[in-house]
Amino acid sequence: MLYSMLIIAYLLGSLSFAIIVSKFMKLEDPRSYGSQNAGATNVMRSGNKKAAIFTLLGDLIKGLLVVLIARFITRGIDGGDAIVGLCGVMAVIGHIYPIFFKFKGGKGVATAIGVMLGLNPYLALLLVVTWIIVFKLSRVSSLSAIIATLMSPLYAYILMGNSSYFGATTIVAFFVVYKHKDNIIRLIKGTEGSFKQKKESDDTLEDVVHIAAVTEGIIEEDIDEGIRLDYYKILGVSKSANEDEIAIAYHNQITKKINEDSIDEVVYTSTQIEEAYAILSDPQKRKSYDESRVYSSEEVGD
Repeated sequence: MLYSMLIIAYLLGSLSFAIIVSKFMKLEDPRSYGSQNAGATNVMRSGNKKAAIFTLLGDLIKGLLVVLIARFITRGIDGGDAIVGLCGVMAVIGHIYPIFFKFKGGKGVATAIGVMLGLNPYLALLLVVTWIIVFKLSRVSSLSAIIATLMSPLYAYILMGNSSYFGATTIVAFFVVYKHKDNIIRLIKGTEGSFKQKKESDDTLEDVVHIAAVTEGIIEEDIDEGIRLDYYKILGVSKSANEDEIAIAYHNQITKKINEDSIDEVVYTSTQIEEAYAILSDPQKRKSYDESRVYSSEEVGD
C-alpha cells in the first residue's frame, strides 16, 4: 500500500493544470504558443486571466488533496503520519520533476503550500504571512519564497514538534530551495530583479498572476526594477529588426545559452529569451509592447 500511495502522490503532483484548464476552457494547448511552457504565465498569453488563476490554484490544491487523501486512508494506522508526510513530499517532487512533461516543472512553491496546508493550516498561514512581510520589505518575490521556505521547518517544529510532519516539511523545503539556486546566486550578486512599488493597478488580477508566477518559477523576475525587460536587448537586435532577423537572433541566443559554460557569463535566462522571442515574433504583441514600453534615458539617447 505504501508504494502505491507514493506513486499515486507523485503522479498527481505531475499533473499540469495549465494543460487541464486550457482544455476545459477550450483554449489552445499552452505548449503550442508563446514560450510553449505549460504554466500560468503562458496561459495568460491566451488572454484568459481566469484560466491562469485556475492554473495556479490547481497546483496548490493538488498538494492539499494528496495530503488529505493520504490522511484519510492512513487514519488509525501505525506510522500513518510518516506515510502522509512522504506522500506530500512526492507531490512536490512530482510538480518539480513531472514525468508527463520530461521532468521539467516549476519550483514547487504553490504545491508546497498546498501540502503544508494539509499537514497543518497554521503552518501554511505562517508561510504566507512570512512571504508577505518579506515581500513588502524587499519587493523581491524569490527572496520572499526562499525565506518563507527556509522558515517552514522551524514553524513545523514549533507547531508539531519532532514529528514525521516536521521531517516531511524539511525535505520539501530542501527541494524548493534547491530549485531556487539560480535566484540565490543572483541575490548574492545583487542582480536579482524586484517589483517596484507602484500605484494601484486597474487590473489587480493580472498583477496577482504575475507575482505568483514569478514566485512559482514559471517566469523569471524582471532585471530592471518594475520596468519590463528590453526584449530587443535580450535578443541583440535593433527596434527596426524584421521577422527573419529576430528569428536568427533568437536561434543564436539559444545556441549560445546551451553552450554556456560559466555562470558568470550568463546575462539572460532561457525563459527571458523565450519570452522576448514570443513577444517580438508576434506582430500584434510586438506593437503592444512597443506602445507600452517606457524606455530609459539611455535608450532615448540611442
